[in-house]
Amino acid sequence: VGIDAPQSPSQLSFVDYHDGTGLLQWTPVLNVGINGGYVNPELVAYCLTDDSGHVVAENVNGTHFDMSGLFLGAPQQEVTYYVEAKNEAGSSAKTSTEVLLLGEPYHAPYFEGFDNAVYQNGPWRSTTLVGKSYNAKWSPRVDQDQDGNGGSADFQGYLQGGVARLSSPKIDVSQLAKPKLSFWCLFKESGNKNLKLQFSTDFGEWEDVATIGGVGGS
Repeated sequence: VGIDAPQSPSQLSFVDYHDGTGLLQWTPVLNVGINGGYVNPELVAYCLTDDSGHVVAENVNGTHFDMSGLFLGAPQQEVTYYVEAKNEAGSSAKTSTEVLLLGEPYHAPYFEGFDNAVYQNGPWRSTTLVGKSYNAKWSPRVDQDQDGNGGSADFQGYLQGGVARLSSPKIDVSQLAKPKLSFWCLFKESGNKNLKLQFSTDFGEWEDVATIGGVGGS
């Protein structure tokens, strides 16, 4: 049977130390390859790339890589990293991180008004969770504003059960004893609509804060 090519690495995670350095980690490949054959995980090397195709590192042994020279400026920049496993028999498919943000975080208090239907203090990102990007997404629009600034963030849901997340840029709340979020919300039509508020700390899992139900009204 011989040696098999490795399966893809899994559980990628990224730690940003906010000083131009970071840590990319993943779990080791299994001893079963893509065709069901044997793989020796100790003889597997990893190749790291980013979404521009730039090779960040090659022939990495182990399951982490210390990164340097990361973007520190403003506005924040989006980046995705990919990890590929290789051995003498071949290469795995690439596994990617979530979309990450590099650069200087905003410091609280932070405000976004979507003035004139433009993200003023971004980057903001719409991610479709259920459906397709054309039937479940967030985007700025010029009406339905509450404060007369000519803009709001609007969810367009053309699919029953469609779900999309609108995520803010990185915000540093470390100097706040009790961080508080305030916003204005309008549910234009009656029906089964909900707005779920979540937060993520240092690219960790999204955690629920509250859910606002909308059966018409605001």
